Amino acid sequence: MKTKLLFLSTLFAVSANAQIAVTEFINNPAGNDDFREWIELYNYSPNQVNLRDWTLTDGGSTPDSMTISTSDLFIAPNDFILLTVSKDTVEYEWFGGTPNNKIYEYDRNDFTLGNSGDEIFLNNAQGNTVWTIVYDNDETNGIATFLDYGFDFSSGNNTWGSTGTAGINRSGTDPAYGVIGYQGDSATVDAYAVANPIGQVKGSPLAGVYTPTTSVNELGVSNTLTIYPNPASDRVNFSEIVSGQIMDVTGKTVATFTNQKQVSITNLKAGIFFVTIENKTYRLVKQ
Repeated sequence: MKTKLLFLSTLFAVSANAQIAVTEFINNPAGNDDFREWIELYNYSPNQVNLRDWTLTDGGSTPDSMTISTSDLFIAPNDFILLTVSKDTVEYEWFGGTPNNKIYEYDRNDFTLGNSGDEIFLNNAQGNTVWTIVYDNDETNGIATFLDYGFDFSSGNNTWGSTGTAGINRSGTDPAYGVIGYQGDSATVDAYAVANPIGQVKGSPLAGVYTPTTSVNELGVSNTLTIYPNPASDRVNFSEIVSGQIMDVTGKTVATFTNQKQVSITNLKAGIFFVTIENKTYRLVKQ
């Protein structure tokens, strides 16, 4: 997939309102739905977000509810993950059988995408809904629904309908905001879509290019703790004694520290890392 990281020398804390969007999904795939439904999530902030205890739900008196992960699951800035009923099936049919660590499995008994209309509510660990999609029975069988690549995430448009009232139109202007938002490739060409050779369905899972938000006001600058220098080459210093961990962009822990004011990073390769201290995550550039 095409990913572009924002190389910023300023260090930001993760916003309390984590910026995650549902950018693509297929609710009526060709063949057996039991194994082929999937939902793509995109982190449109310049900070990694931990999806631990986040959920997907729908509407109704007895809504479906699926916990994305009960352990740490980090999604890197300007990056995607894919949620699916069958990781093996999606990897085989969409990625040529190559294992992909950005694909995560969920239980179909907990959450399904209806073919005749449904809701997708993405909720953070505090139970707040951060993204909503409500759709009718207007899809084309075997065609994924994607968010237009020109979408402006700084618009704050994250509620595409409400229970019983569709907010998207997959062949034209979406009624939720009066803009071209969610589309099917049969109506608006998805430049990144590929034809699945197994069932000849079309979609662009873990692909595409969006423009993330970069506003300092949206991110919330942390003035409580100072981490310096940044970028750094051999060590980083903290303005107070702290404990925490350093992770790479995949969410893998590469270093831990306890009651330290300085940590050596000489063994880390050059790139982007994230320092997590007391439930706050800071961006670090290793030179």
